[in-house]
Amino acid sequence: MRASWRQGEPRGHRRRRTLVARGLTLAAGMAFLATSLARGQAPGAVVPNSECWKCHLELEGDERGPAHGFAEDIHAQNGLTCSDCHGGNPATDDVEQAKDKTFRGVPRGKDVVAVCARCHSDAAFMRRYNPALPVDQAEKYATSVHGQRLAGGDTKAAICISCHGVHGILPADRPRSLIYPRNLPATCNHCHGDAAYMAPYGIPTDQFAKYRASVHGVALLTRGDLGAPACNDCHGNHGAAPPGVEDLSRVCGLCHALNAELFAAGPHAAAFEAADLPQCEACHGNHAVAATGDSLIDARSGVCATCHAVDDAGGLAAVAMRATLDSLQLAYGQSVELLGQASQKGMEVGQATFELKEARQSLIEARTATHTITPARVRAAAAKGREITGRAIQAGRRALADYQFRRRGLGVATLALSLFAVVLYLRIRRTDAKSST
Repeated sequence: MRASWRQGEPRGHRRRRTLVARGLTLAAGMAFLATSLARGQAPGAVVPNSECWKCHLELEGDERGPAHGFAEDIHAQNGLTCSDCHGGNPATDDVEQAKDKTFRGVPRGKDVVAVCARCHSDAAFMRRYNPALPVDQAEKYATSVHGQRLAGGDTKAAICISCHGVHGILPADRPRSLIYPRNLPATCNHCHGDAAYMAPYGIPTDQFAKYRASVHGVALLTRGDLGAPACNDCHGNHGAAPPGVEDLSRVCGLCHALNAELFAAGPHAAAFEAADLPQCEACHGNHAVAATGDSLIDARSGVCATCHAVDDAGGLAAVAMRATLDSLQLAYGQSVELLGQASQKGMEVGQATFELKEARQSLIEARTATHTITPARVRAAAAKGREITGRAIQAGRRALADYQFRRRGLGVATLALSLFAVVLYLRIRRTDAKSST
């Protein structure tokens, strides 16, 4: 009956009824949003079942802050409440009764680590929420520089809440999380960039500024490449420590595996180890890693000149490797230009252009081979690229020559046709003139 009644309903009535329904739905949604915000609760956040939370929402200033952010905290999302960390009785609104014998208040320093570890180190407990989450964070923290300093009585050392926050903790994959890859450098910089705070430790405080301008920082912070390394990729997170000289190449090699392998096979690996020099860092730096280029391999002004003279073995090797790279780069650039010109003129050079991709790869491999500091290895890596660019240059020149030949032929044909047309026109006029007389 209802369906048939609606089918017979005038169109204007149905439209008004639809608009009213939508308006009521929107109003209800806005009311829910306003209520949520008024209660200090983000849209979609849960309502913690705790009298502590309800009471602290009514407080002002710093005391209200924790309650305001806790509704969307990952712990609240999983059903944990204030008493799980602070103890006490969350079922009563009487302050004195809430502070029973289990009440811990606000944990600080070592107590924070212990409170977090009480759940996060319990594999059976964590399995109920996230089986993939490691349960050895507290153990790793104890081995870190932060953990060791805290154990030694340094109350300024970073603890769990220094990096993760307190009552608004979000998973690492949330863009607003303090440990989201693009936010992590700023989180570390909160302490490590504070000159006054870090003064007792005697370490630089410009790491973040250098990192932000580095090739890694630009990739992560500017271009949004989440695969680019942040602080924890080199230093670790819960087990954070500065990589030692002997570890640095392994750390860089986690991403730059082939470069590390080639470096280990070259003469620099043993020489750097004997001189107690950091391997990758000696040429590329650490926080201020610059984009690489052939200019690094220069016996006069590149990084090679830091240790080598132009005429010693290392300097001569640099000169030879740079000559190979410059030669291939020049041939590659010439190939691209010739094939591009031919393509613009409508000539078919698709196969040569496609093969040129292998020449580009050969150039990359030759540049990578410089880590061996062996000119013969660089020449071998560049050989295929030289062969391909040679063919590409010839193909480009042939295509341009063919274009010029066709253009000349077309010009001659056009001229001949034009002359034929003129002669034909004159013949026709002569014939018409004779006919008229």
